[in-house]
Amino acid sequence: MYTRFTQVDRRLSCVIPIPPGQLTHMGSHTHDTAEDAFHFCDVRCPNCEYLCGLPFGHGQQLHETSHGSMITTQWVLQPDRDDVDPVYELEGRKFGTGDEGAPMLCNLVCAAQGRHAHIDYCRDLGNCSNTDCEHITERMHPDPDREKDWISHATFWARSGFKDPYPQEAQNEFSKCDVLCAGPEHEATATDAAKPSSCTLPIFHAPEPQQPAPLTGHISIDGHAFDCQNPSRMHQAYHIIFVIDSSGSMSGSDHRPLPNTPVSARLISQCNNRYGAVLSALYGFWISREAACSGASQGRQDAYSVITFQSAATTRVQNDFTSTTDQLLSSLLPRESGGTNFHAALVMAQSLIETHWSSDRAPVIIFLSDGECNIRDNPVYDLCHLCVRKGKALAFHSVSFGKDSSSASLRRMADIAHEVFASAPQDVLTAARGNPCAYTNAIDSIQLADTFLGIASSLQKPRASLMNQYGSGGR
Repeated sequence: MYTRFTQVDRRLSCVIPIPPGQLTHMGSHTHDTAEDAFHFCDVRCPNCEYLCGLPFGHGQQLHETSHGSMITTQWVLQPDRDDVDPVYELEGRKFGTGDEGAPMLCNLVCAAQGRHAHIDYCRDLGNCSNTDCEHITERMHPDPDREKDWISHATFWARSGFKDPYPQEAQNEFSKCDVLCAGPEHEATATDAAKPSSCTLPIFHAPEPQQPAPLTGHISIDGHAFDCQNPSRMHQAYHIIFVIDSSGSMSGSDHRPLPNTPVSARLISQCNNRYGAVLSALYGFWISREAACSGASQGRQDAYSVITFQSAATTRVQNDFTSTTDQLLSSLLPRESGGTNFHAALVMAQSLIETHWSSDRAPVIIFLSDGECNIRDNPVYDLCHLCVRKGKALAFHSVSFGKDSSSASLRRMADIAHEVFASAPQDVLTAARGNPCAYTNAIDSIQLADTFLGIASSLQKPRASLMNQYGSGGR
């Protein structure tokens, strides 16, 4: 149930009398004989159809009205890859794509949403991603074949032709980014309400570089700025063992280093192939962890070990707390080539885990390969059971940078680790992040940090907007 606020226009009758014996009077019609008779502007808000309350022919650039129910609009929801029929909840009501906007009022809906973005048809496909708008790549109703943009609150009202009805303080809030920090300390508990921490940058901002690190707060790995503590500092400490395939098949060119990074030119010149794609992903992972730890009095709490393997395995770095990202990357160049021996790589990883075991750090193996090798189950079970006996289950992540059809062994290793992890005793920190063991195919650097350590880059609020079928300016 809701109250529908609409406005019906009414034309006032002419007040000039018709002389006796005549059918009409001389001159034009008017509702008021005074010299300064007032006539209202006849322009309507494109969303609620309320008439402008200013004089006809007013000199003010933007129209102005009191606004009512958004009867000409419908809800448009951001597509959700995990939900074919997403729902948007606002003030106790649930809306889906195509639902009418009449329950909401022009001058109240934005305040109810908090930081938000509006949607409009794309007006310049070649120049539509800037501080005022962000191009939408997915097809969305209405008119799914027509390109659309997310636009800022200020741009929406400017395009509508009507003055923004919200106070300046609210407008300032709406101009900021709608992304939230993913730290668990912001979530609601049984006794306390949620305490969200929002990005401090403008909406649609370019990613903020993590270096140099800010004096207060932190920069997330996807480039958002927050005033709160970096959530990665509050997570479990790890001994992370990177096991990297450097065999001949890693020279395949179906995966290449990411472009536009500080090390892109170096990697492209030395290993513009699968191996370079692995190093590119690792660089993004390491640099994000380096940024998270910069400024911390204790430095990096995670220990790094790095193994490369082909026919044999080689330890490049072991139990390291101090090497920079550039130093770690340099230890992996140039690439050695040869056959592929998963068993030798796992034996080397097990030796490092045993030698440098610490009850303060959970063991993690990140196994990066194109998958073109076979391995028996027993060595994987032995490694996983060893970690359980020592007190912490192994988090095992296998990542394929080759063809998915050639990655059966990578899948099998992750499945075994998942099985052992699920049956192992859990402490508070490991229980909180669930079972991390998984196989993934060719992920990038941001996904690497998110997937492996359970550190979400940031939280994007589900976006939804009321849209006129003709766009923000109406007909």
